[in-house]
Amino acid sequence: MDINLKKFFFLSIPEGGILCFKCKDGNSEELDFETVDILRYLIKMPVEFERLKKLEKDLEKSVYIKEKIFKISEKFFKYFLPFELNSLKFLKEFGWRTDETKNS
Repeated sequence: MDINLKKFFFLSIPEGGILCFKCKDGNSEELDFETVDILRYLIKMPVEFERLKKLEKDLEKSVYIKEKIFKISEKFFKYFLPFELNSLKFLKEFGWRTDETKNS
């Protein structure tokens, strides 16, 4: 067992969220601490357009984190909802796109 894996969290949408190394399942994908911290911030943050703009500007420096958060959000929406959520459309229009979603 690689001791460094214990430094990561894992995302399992069927299990409902973020798991530790011991609890991860076969469908889990690895998340680093920075991504988990930003997700925690987003969950606690009141929805205000100015704060979203500031966060988006801060994340311009980290395309990896921005793409990871978008993909996680998109997977959750698609898993739990039988329709496309307007907020996902908003994120796409707001510029929270990955290379995969720009062409679709």
